[in-house]
Amino acid sequence: MKWTQINVHTSSEAEEAVVQILLDMGARGVAVGTDGSGPVVTAYLAEAGPEAANAVQRRVAALAGFGLDPGAARVTVARVDDEDWAESWKRHYRPLELGRRLLVKPAWIDIDPGQRLVIELDPGMAFGTGYHPTTALCLEALEDVVKPG
Repeated sequence: MKWTQINVHTSSEAEEAVVQILLDMGARGVAVGTDGSGPVVTAYLAEAGPEAANAVQRRVAALAGFGLDPGAARVTVARVDDEDWAESWKRHYRPLELGRRLLVKPAWIDIDPGQRLVIELDPGMAFGTGYHPTTALCLEALEDVVKPG
């Protein structure tokens, strides 16, 4: 399935109204970020055509008639392929060297650990992957107190 990503560059004043416009048009959720000059509200609509973007543009511009400053009111559109998000995130995951001797890695990555001791943890399947500072500090502390045998 193809998705239509719609980004609306708006003002803080109109942000919530823009979110509602996108939800009313069929978005199941939205993300609000910033581009440095103001809020950017992003939503994904299932296989929406150019008419959807035009409708968003009209509705955002109409906010001024309700006393809201829509800001830039700039709408950008991109087509996005559907992806298996449950698997695709794995390509960005990297092994993590901790302390002097530890290497934390998921099972799907083959790597030569060299002299490091491997801790194999699959994210989502075990507590802690080493990326959170408290987990990293605990592992580094254990490195000093755990002795062979």
